[in-house]
Amino acid sequence: MSTAAASDLQTLLAANAAQIDSLLASVHLSIPYPSQYDEVWAPRFVMGRSDAEALEAAKNNIVWRTEKAEMLAAAGRGERLPRFARIERYVAAGYHPVTPQTLLHSVSYS
Repeated sequence: MSTAAASDLQTLLAANAAQIDSLLASVHLSIPYPSQYDEVWAPRFVMGRSDAEALEAAKNNIVWRTEKAEMLAAAGRGERLPRFARIERYVAAGYHPVTPQTLLHSVSYS
């Protein structure tokens, strides 16, 4: 992360600290969550939302991530799930850090 980005993040966290702390406390009480749900994860939910709306959005995100855990883990490893093979030739974007060159060498669409 660049120095400017880190500074921007610190400013964002400071400006929304009370709402972020409140959200994380509520999430912790209502949903057992892994450590990945922290003060860097929370700002997207609190900005422009009431506390109740932020909590609902955060809960929906945790549920979605739990339901899609297999897909997210595979994407994190740069793997493709066989059930998506037929549609991947039509996808306009790839998993990070996939490039056109790595894609050509790693995927067979026969």
